[in-house]
Amino acid sequence: PELRKALEQLGQKNLIRSVIPFESSKPEEGLFSDRTIREIVKGCVEMSRAKTGALIVVRQLDSLAEYERTGIAVDGIVTSQLLINIFEKNTPLHDGAVIVQGNRVTYATCYLPLSDNMRLSKDLGTRHRAGVGISEVTDSMTVIVSEENGKISVAYEGTLSRGLTAEELEAFRLETESRLCQGCGNHCQLTVNTFADGRKYISGNRCDKPVTGKSADNSLNLYAYKQELLASYKPVPGKRGSIGIPLCLGFYELLPFWWAFWTKLGFAVHTSPVSSRGLYLAGQATIPSDTACFPAKLSHGHIKALSQMELDAIFYPCLTYNVDEGLGDNHYNCPVVAYYPEVLAGNCPELEGKKFIYDYVGIHRPKDFVHKMAKNVLPKYFGGISEKEVQEAADAAYAEYEAHMAKIRVKGSEIIDEARRQGKRIIVLAGRPYHVDPEVNHGIDRLITRHGAAVVTEDSISNRVQKFPTSVLNQWTYHSRLYAAAKYCTTQKDMDLVQLVSFGCGVDAITTDETREILQRGNKLYTQLKIDEITNLGAVNIRLRSLFAALDERDEAAAEKSE
Repeated sequence: PELRKALEQLGQKNLIRSVIPFESSKPEEGLFSDRTIREIVKGCVEMSRAKTGALIVVRQLDSLAEYERTGIAVDGIVTSQLLINIFEKNTPLHDGAVIVQGNRVTYATCYLPLSDNMRLSKDLGTRHRAGVGISEVTDSMTVIVSEENGKISVAYEGTLSRGLTAEELEAFRLETESRLCQGCGNHCQLTVNTFADGRKYISGNRCDKPVTGKSADNSLNLYAYKQELLASYKPVPGKRGSIGIPLCLGFYELLPFWWAFWTKLGFAVHTSPVSSRGLYLAGQATIPSDTACFPAKLSHGHIKALSQMELDAIFYPCLTYNVDEGLGDNHYNCPVVAYYPEVLAGNCPELEGKKFIYDYVGIHRPKDFVHKMAKNVLPKYFGGISEKEVQEAADAAYAEYEAHMAKIRVKGSEIIDEARRQGKRIIVLAGRPYHVDPEVNHGIDRLITRHGAAVVTEDSISNRVQKFPTSVLNQWTYHSRLYAAAKYCTTQKDMDLVQLVSFGCGVDAITTDETREILQRGNKLYTQLKIDEITNLGAVNIRLRSLFAALDERDEAAAEKSE
């Protein structure tokens, strides 16, 4: 039977061996015997005929310990009769789910997470939503038998094959293949699921190319435009040598400023490579604390990469203040952005013997900036740079920064206008400048555009709002932009905000509450996506699907009310 093939492929470790190495000496407890497969099929068919409800979770690689703790240990060999006895009505174990690992039923009466996918049929009960829910957050496969009509469904990767008859269950096939995508530089690790009717479900991709064969359309994606702008800052040969800048944290906004400053002084400015998993792992050994946010952890890899380049100096200044945009009570950088160069200097041995410039400077006061750079900072590292040259370099830097921000706002306006012309939703994907880093946002911007919406950023619209009172002390530049963007969204019918939050960011405990309050006062939905180095894009996609479904329902209700 074809179901046997699906179960065999869920249990075979050699399917996964290309992704995660297993020691050949270890017992392969995840393997299913032919007898186990026959017993699961037989038990499901018998319960279907008797209209006995059942929920059977077949574990693969992901741990189910969180859900096993809610159940009762069984540890019995899988047999059809054991499954039937467990799910028999009015027996102590019939509520909840059974977990199968290898040839054994390990736990019964387990509670599973319910799917909040609003696109699931409303006539589905708790059992089906639990089956889909566990398949959304783990790689397990779940077989569901309906108590109402005896029909059988299978949930895998958040997809429900619903209402299978006994014969259809016998013919159910699911082939799973792990594949490294070569479509672009992301090299995503894809999981390709092929069903019996030839349909394919591909997960792990950050763009549409593995599905459509075409590159993603980024014409309505301001994140992609920002990435293109930053990539355009190339080294210009200079008479004074070379400077390395790590493309991380605050440099995702201030690279234009510092590139123009050093280039005007006669230095060739080289940036570290674009973030990647490999770059993160290369610097992982020097991260002193696991509680730091992921963007900060990434900076260790960038410093490692710069240290391996032939550079005269590496530049990463401490910046207590950001540019004052007049939106807040003050204009601080967050502590991590402001002072993380101190952490790098104290923990990265590759900087020993290197010229690492991490002095405290302030670009928020142009006159003081010129004086300090000319008299206190530059003379410690380089000779023969006059204050006049520093003034000219500073003038070029401020002009380049203003031009860069103007480009972002103009492009944002163009995207908004075009989205409205096409009747598309507009999502403000709000966070911090470094959330543009594709290794930090994990392609969430492209995920949103695949749902048919346009993507703009908080700094492209924050200038459209005047300073207004907030419930919290509004003293950080990044935060004041976020609040202003949220305020502006409440005035735009077709615009909604999604906030990106990094795990380990303490100050976001403040921003999330304030942003939610601003949006809710304007009758807008608030959506928060937490991201880090092991983000589950499947779960993110579910949140986005739910958001768009909720927005559709809201619009339909508003249309009915106006009639």
